[in-house]
Amino acid sequence: VDRRLSRMSDMLASIKEKNSATVAADEQSASLNAAERRAFRLQMAAGFVTSGQTLLQKLQCPITKAVMRDPVVAADGHSYERDYIIPYVLQHSTSPVTGQPLWSVDVTDNPTLKRQISVYVRCHGGWENFPPPAAPPP
Repeated sequence: VDRRLSRMSDMLASIKEKNSATVAADEQSASLNAAERRAFRLQMAAGFVTSGQTLLQKLQCPITKAVMRDPVVAADGHSYERDYIIPYVLQHSTSPVTGQPLWSVDVTDNPTLKRQISVYVRCHGGWENFPPPAAPPP
């Protein structure tokens, strides 16, 4: 009985934590339309959005540390800013994240991440609050 009560208490605390995080996210996204707010809440419920800092890190290019404007997926499965990953791989032949060899410079658009970035940027006042990275390498 004590174990059941303990588990139920833990579940209730978890639900309260998710609900309070959802409310905070809704307050941040007040300028978004209903569909975008619903999508943002679903991202939170799915665990994609765990905190503002964690989400921001997921939206930043591992090379530039800036929020991506044109995210693509490289052969290592990680997302990068399009203008930076190809020159990086051509120069280093390794993944910027794992350090493992990358034998291909082929990249694939990441429209899901691009939409998530768009919602995040709108929620936080627009692109003027997110400076672009330095010019890409030649």
